[in-house]
Amino acid sequence: MKNLINNIRFFFYIKFYKLGGGDDMAMCYVTCIVHGVRTFKDVPTFLKPKVKAILIAMELEELVVE
Repeated sequence: MKNLINNIRFFFYIKFYKLGGGDDMAMCYVTCIVHGVRTFKDVPTFLKPKVKAILIAMELEELVVE
């Protein structure tokens, strides 16, 4: 099961980061953070600036906790 999860993460990494869909992935993380499924600490390093900017734009800067 862990191997499957790693394969899925790798797929999304290639699809969103390498192919330019980072905005969509950042919005997915924002949604998860707002609903309490993830925290800002769980966000991959390359997406943190985009996720932080979206959360601040939504006036939810209290969720940006390192």
